[in-house]
Amino acid sequence: MSYHCDGVFRNVLAAPGYIAQDIEIVSVANMDVNVTSFTLKTANATGIWSGESITFPLSITGDAGNNESIHQHAYSRALMA
Repeated sequence: MSYHCDGVFRNVLAAPGYIAQDIEIVSVANMDVNVTSFTLKTANATGIWSGESITFPLSITGDAGNNESIHQHAYSRALMA
């Protein structure tokens, strides 16, 4: 996963669970730049995630990566948020 902060994209790995709570999703974008992923633009949260873009690549989804079912579920949930 990566996020945009201070004009720089930073890569981070997230363990299963919440990466943010009480956060507003401003937009969802399908980012297919040689990598299957989607990006959330956030707002109105506390901590480092407010106003940031968070990208979820397929390659790190699930225990072994490339779990299309989990990735599609996460994308669907983001669209409903």
